[in-house]
Amino acid sequence: MRVGLIGTTRRVWGRCGVKVCQRIQRIFEHLRAGIEGAVYPTIADKVAAVEAILTELDADPERITSLTGWHWIIENLHHLPTDNAA
Repeated sequence: MRVGLIGTTRRVWGRCGVKVCQRIQRIFEHLRAGIEGAVYPTIADKVAAVEAILTELDADPERITSLTGWHWIIENLHHLPTDNAA
């Protein structure tokens, strides 16, 4: 599913009607699974919970790759220019 304007969603389908899961959406699904259902006393507490999950992901690059990596992206990462890299 893709998020469209004003929070609407639409399904994204590949060839032959096979649903294509948007890889970056998996990060948000992972975050949502970690915080969903909990009641936080303040927004700062919820932000801290999200940051804790992001810190865990940051420490595990292979997990990020498994969530977001398309084979063609992974295979071509070494071809990117590094002079403007952040």
